[in-house]
Amino acid sequence: MVIAKEILKTLFVWFLAMVVIILFALLPRTIEVEYSEYELITSYSIPYEFYMENIKNYLNMVFFEHTLGKTRFGTSVFEEVMMYGGRSSIVIAIAFLFAIVFGTAKGFFDFIVRKSKVRMLGGPTTFTLQSFPDFFVVIVFQLIMLWLISLGLPNISLFGNESWHHFLLASSLLSIFPMMYMARIVSSSLMLEEGLPYLTTARSKGLSNFFVLWKHQFTNGLIHVIPHIPTIFLYVMSNLVIIEYLMYFRGGAYRLYQALGFAEAQITGGRNRTPFNEMMFEPELVIALLAVFISFVALIHLLCKLFMHFSPLLKGGQHE
Repeated sequence: MVIAKEILKTLFVWFLAMVVIILFALLPRTIEVEYSEYELITSYSIPYEFYMENIKNYLNMVFFEHTLGKTRFGTSVFEEVMMYGGRSSIVIAIAFLFAIVFGTAKGFFDFIVRKSKVRMLGGPTTFTLQSFPDFFVVIVFQLIMLWLISLGLPNISLFGNESWHHFLLASSLLSIFPMMYMARIVSSSLMLEEGLPYLTTARSKGLSNFFVLWKHQFTNGLIHVIPHIPTIFLYVMSNLVIIEYLMYFRGGAYRLYQALGFAEAQITGGRNRTPFNEMMFEPELVIALLAVFISFVALIHLLCKLFMHFSPLLKGGQHE
């Protein structure tokens, strides 16, 4: 019963999100131009009949013609989603794995060295790396790599998506912020468990400190970690477009940016600026790509909810 409830709740939220995306994506983007003696005055309005026709045509295309539509290049939306979305899916999966595994390891390190002479390498470095914007980290990394290449380092392609190392570079840079977030959560959960009676009992039995830390302290501290997993995944997703843009990685996030029509917009001063390029806007592709990304988020959220329910450490899902 609880499983069905969580699944239905997640599907309902996903459905609402998709309805909002479709309603916004299919808004008419026609700009009306009025000519005066000295200037062109642009204005925007939403013709209700045209808007409803857009929605009707899209739903008819999806449910009756069984197609997701065409892009402005005449290619299938489904094919582009599979190609560009597939590239981003690999990057997202690797970055999320890096954030969980290495973030947990960094959290352990921060907790262990918090009272030692090298404590500056623990929590302070985590906080500092978490404070840097993603674009700053990417640009600094690119400048350092170009400098090292000029000094004789083997020439490594930093831009593109043709080779396996492009995926690894993009994933590594994408994982830095969520990794540091994970480290702070793990370190905090270990501190919350520190000093509790069951740890003293475990150490009195002759168990090693690391075994107690991993097997008992961290395991029981998962009640504080698991609820943050969806947030970590959201950090990965939200920073994806920045990484793909700066790394010239042609994935789903950058293709979504192009499909929105902002990539080639003519933004100038005055009253005649256009925040988007109507000819470059691809609403069918926008809806399809966002559906993929939202499905990933919903899946991670559902898996965490189910884990919290079934884990004996979380008392049948009652922990919030």
